[in-house]
Amino acid sequence: MLLLKGLIAYFLLILASFFMVIGERLVTQRSFLWGRSICDYCHHPIHPLYLMPLIGPLLTKFHCSHCRHPIAKKYLFGELVYALSVIVLLLTTNHPIFNSAIFSMLFIMSVSDYHKQWVPDRLQLILLAIIMINHALLAIPIYWFQPIVLLLLFLLINKIWPQSIGGADIKTISLLSLTYPAHFGLMWLQIATSLALLYILCHNYVTHRSLEGIPFFPFITLSFPIISLVYYFNPNLF
Repeated sequence: MLLLKGLIAYFLLILASFFMVIGERLVTQRSFLWGRSICDYCHHPIHPLYLMPLIGPLLTKFHCSHCRHPIAKKYLFGELVYALSVIVLLLTTNHPIFNSAIFSMLFIMSVSDYHKQWVPDRLQLILLAIIMINHALLAIPIYWFQPIVLLLLFLLINKIWPQSIGGADIKTISLLSLTYPAHFGLMWLQIATSLALLYILCHNYVTHRSLEGIPFFPFITLSFPIISLVYYFNPNLF
């Protein structure tokens, strides 16, 4: 049983690595199926053994095997966050496969947003397809009125404070409001905003430089397992 759990956890790390490749290459117009992974610094192809999550970085001591430049920690961080988050969703939600699929799409979008600060529309179409398919298969309710209210609210906010909310953020939050109730969505936004503000404050304190803009999608994604844990341990909170 312990071995099986370990294999599942490692499989999630592999999935995370693949999803990070998808998110990054979609915004750089590269194939995520056929293109070889290369070092970010010397652009030398990476041996498949060194692409294995955790094992590869440990074998190379977190350096490129060719140029010996340190490997960016974002890859290891992303793999661990994805694996832990999916485990949380699998253990704490009523529809674990559905919620894990939603989180996986948000994770890919976060990688795209982090890398180039934009999210391809095709990813949001896939997110919509996942929501509608699971609505049909699992009879998960669809809240048609919530997205309309949110869209009007976001348009008003952007009218008062131009470009305060990105278009991809607006579309994705509106899509999520189709399948999650309003109280869940409100706490989701509160946690995402709080994480973003905390990140900005910590960055400014550590670097002594003002951080004006950051990709918001990663905070939306990170909020999902957090709100699931809150709801799981405090079901009467809502």
